[in-house]
Amino acid sequence: RACFKWSQPLLSNGFNYNDYIEVFDKTDVSDSDNEQLRITTATVTNKEQLCVTALRNGRDYEVHFLPGLPFRSGPPTTEMIRRYVWVDHREASISFVDDGYILPTESTQTVSLKVINTGEFTIHAYRINPAMVNQYLRYGRFNRPVDRHEMDDRLFNDGELLGSQSFQLEFEKNKVEQVQINLDELIDRREAAAYILVAEADVKAQDKRYKNRPTQFVVLTDLALTSYHHSEGLNLFARSYQSGAPRAGVRVELIARNFDILGSTSTDADGHASFPAPLMGGSGGRTPTALYAYSGEEGKPGYQFALLDLTRQPLDLSDRDVAGVTYPRLLSAYLYLERGVYRPGETFNLTALVRNRKMASPGAVPLTLTLIRPDGIIADEQVITSESVGALTYSKKIAASARTGEWRVKLYLDPNKKPLGETSFLVEDYVPTNIKVTMTVPQGVIDYRSATRIELGGDYLYGAPAANLPTEAGYTIEADRSPFSQWKKFRFGEEDHQFTAQRGQIDSSPTDQTGRARITLESGVTRKLFQDQLPTVPVRIALHGGIVEPSGRIVRRLERRLIGTQTTIPGKLPTT
Repeated sequence: RACFKWSQPLLSNGFNYNDYIEVFDKTDVSDSDNEQLRITTATVTNKEQLCVTALRNGRDYEVHFLPGLPFRSGPPTTEMIRRYVWVDHREASISFVDDGYILPTESTQTVSLKVINTGEFTIHAYRINPAMVNQYLRYGRFNRPVDRHEMDDRLFNDGELLGSQSFQLEFEKNKVEQVQINLDELIDRREAAAYILVAEADVKAQDKRYKNRPTQFVVLTDLALTSYHHSEGLNLFARSYQSGAPRAGVRVELIARNFDILGSTSTDADGHASFPAPLMGGSGGRTPTALYAYSGEEGKPGYQFALLDLTRQPLDLSDRDVAGVTYPRLLSAYLYLERGVYRPGETFNLTALVRNRKMASPGAVPLTLTLIRPDGIIADEQVITSESVGALTYSKKIAASARTGEWRVKLYLDPNKKPLGETSFLVEDYVPTNIKVTMTVPQGVIDYRSATRIELGGDYLYGAPAANLPTEAGYTIEADRSPFSQWKKFRFGEEDHQFTAQRGQIDSSPTDQTGRARITLESGVTRKLFQDQLPTVPVRIALHGGIVEPSGRIVRRLERRLIGTQTTIPGKLPTT
């Protein structure tokens, strides 16, 4: 694209500038053969910058801004403005298309390259044995690019150069070319190992010796490994890439960061193997980092090797339409109190039920109960043994000078691990309310160009209307990128929106003889807020109103509504 900066602010809010722009391709075209291009989009990227897209690399363009082009302030242009643009060629580059590194052995193997403006390049193939793979995983070198220095030093010492293959291409300028590298020609023998492919476009450029080369790690194997990590440990299944059948008798090793073998087992007739939770819970040098799988006898035909990097991001199933209760842990505790707010000096009574994964009582179990103050200090800690039915009780009087705020109770099987369960309660100088307050706001989306009517209603708890009492009201307007309950996982509007939250008070009047007060949010408030530019993100208003009790305390209510600033709002589902 090409962007042009103007001395005056441009119109925004989706104004169509396409009608005021003409673009001509001047590359190898005489003035008599000028061809006007169709503009895909002309967008205002900030207040004074107008950008034209759909331009191609390696082309000369003449851009005409026609008379009458409008601005936010000041007169429009009165004559045509001509500008010339040269769009440079795309930078020459080579890259591997995929970052996957497992390829089946029993089929023709190819690796794809994406080539741009590059006519000559060379592919080098190195082999590293399974023992060396663990070192690459430990130091974060696996599936990472290398430079010429590393090729001459580390790969020369750690691996074996199997061969190199040069390519010469006839390419079209600025076009992406897909090149298939046949590994059967590049790697003359196949053994249980990992292979590193490095692409070089200019091997003689010594000034680029420390520039990373495109690199692809490849493991040729017939062992397909799938792992499932859960609270009880890790399950692994081994199958054949060629037939899809389970692979029995595959030796599997769980490798730690310090190279230790944490555990070793073999798959059963269903291709299944497992490692218990204690092995998977290590830290530091004992952190599990990889699974190695071996089949057959080393050095003989049919020997297979595969690996699974446990440090990589696992498959995220959160975007699938799944729901339900989280899979329970070995033990879970359910804590509850008779209410949620207490005054200083009162006594609270806690009951806890301890259940195993089958929701049955585990019997008498010694547990550690911790009471935590609002400032994070432990106020009490006791070891309590649950009854045979898996229940326990705990009572404590709150000191008259106790801190107000949120107190927490946690129940542990092991104080150094996560709690089995927890709950919280408030300690406040609490006085019950004397009146019941309701607030009525029109349903649906609020039009920012119109006034919004609010009605407050108050009644004493013994039935009489809360008449002649002062009221208050206010608003908060802020961005809400997830305003629709039916699309909770989507994010709407621009990521880098500039909208900032706005707060204000609304003029209110006392309640009438029926305990009602009618309040109006004038249209001028929202009109002024959006007069310069409509937001590029959904906006929600929070309206709060309250009635002042005779004691001086305010009983408040809150209602939220979406403000209709756009007819259509684009949304996207985050990938991470």
